[in-house]
Amino acid sequence: MNLYKTTFIILTFVTPFSICSDAYASDSLQTHERRSPQRDKTVWQKIGNDIVLTLNDAGNYFTSPLRFSGKDWLYIAGFAGVEGVIMATDKEMKNRLGRNTTSSINHDFWDIPTDYGNALYVGALCGAFYATGLFTSNDWIRVTGRMLLEGLAFAGTVDITVKYIAGRQRPYTTDNQWNFLWFQTNNDFQSFPSGHSPVAFVVSTVLAERIDNNLVRAGLYGFAGLTALARVVNNQHWLSDVVAGSLLGFCTGYFVVHREDQREHGTKGGTGLSFYPSLSGFHAVYNF
Repeated sequence: MNLYKTTFIILTFVTPFSICSDAYASDSLQTHERRSPQRDKTVWQKIGNDIVLTLNDAGNYFTSPLRFSGKDWLYIAGFAGVEGVIMATDKEMKNRLGRNTTSSINHDFWDIPTDYGNALYVGALCGAFYATGLFTSNDWIRVTGRMLLEGLAFAGTVDITVKYIAGRQRPYTTDNQWNFLWFQTNNDFQSFPSGHSPVAFVVSTVLAERIDNNLVRAGLYGFAGLTALARVVNNQHWLSDVVAGSLLGFCTGYFVVHREDQREHGTKGGTGLSFYPSLSGFHAVYNF
């Protein structure tokens, strides 16, 4: 394990745990945990409950376009227009920011933010985060771990699907930012959107909003921004790829945080697809 991966683990695992233990050791949190019915459940009951919550959140997330308002579609159209403008500058930004490399890892500073967006490393750390909260009966850490895993799964599903459909050629293979070959499994044609950017922004958004400290928030979002920039510097993505990926990660992370806030404050989630366990299995219900 090289220095960069060691630094990455400290930044994404040890530091958030230290912050959490300091920020949530107050009497108010202890009171909340004593009141929480989760603390009276077994490990398996907590896991089962988290699976059901994750399925419900997934149903709500993937059916959300069915509930978009006219204003929501207007925002989406506006973003599409902005993306078009950015795409027009992609070649120039590649020449200004990119370097002559075909590798994500080049044994320098940019390896650190690149690893922060590595789904394999981050997924393993988030799983460890969840397990730590589960087996130490720390509900805040466990719930945060579940939220992180949810966000990574939701954003990852969208990201992989769009990559396959778009089939955009990566900048290290061409100077033409308009090459979209559609329905490609070859990694050289899976540039849009960036995959590292949503991973970094999901993690930063969930941790920043859960910890709710402005200094921590600035650091986490800033580091996620470095991850996006690293993908352009390392010639793996066009600028428009990382902008789209970053927005996907931020919106997904914010969605997961909002869903948990609704539960913690006793607010009903409203419409969407929900799953309910029963003796005969799972039942799916869509509420309009």
